[in-house]
Amino acid sequence: MKKIAFINSIVYILLQLSGCSPVQITSEKPKNPKLSNYKTIFVGWIDLSVNNWRSFGYNSPGVWNGYIREINVDWFQAEMKSELSSKRLIFARGPGATPAGQLAILFSRTYLERHCVPGFGGYDYIFTTVTIKDLRNGRILYMGKISSSSKGFGPSQWRLEGRFGFAARNIAGFIGSKF
Repeated sequence: MKKIAFINSIVYILLQLSGCSPVQITSEKPKNPKLSNYKTIFVGWIDLSVNNWRSFGYNSPGVWNGYIREINVDWFQAEMKSELSSKRLIFARGPGATPAGQLAILFSRTYLERHCVPGFGGYDYIFTTVTIKDLRNGRILYMGKISSSSKGFGPSQWRLEGRFGFAARNIAGFIGSKF
């Protein structure tokens, strides 16, 4: 049994280190937006829907809502601070927050899919549309439909909310690459 667990761990690590991108782009326009001149950026909330609490096996909407907050604040926002460290970031504190600043990064049509079977592998996914909008003139500078896998390594892979945390962190890395 220990040998099988060890082999599974090695295979898992090798898959993690493979060159596959954790974010897949379904469509985007434009591919390389010009965003470097913006200094103050509003970063929206990735709404993972509190209504998913029962389908993911949580005891109440409040428990799942706490994990949604963890995924957004501890995973996504923390990585955004790292990715855009030279910018002044204004973070949404929940879904539906009013954007402020020069530029807004917003999320819509977000949904989750589970494809990870603990002990056997696979990834869970966040699907979303990323919209980057100039708040001064209302122009949309970027729009992309993406899926982000829970590709990442660490003990958080053992928890559903940890896997969605990795997926949210991967979204932050993708957004950072647009700057």
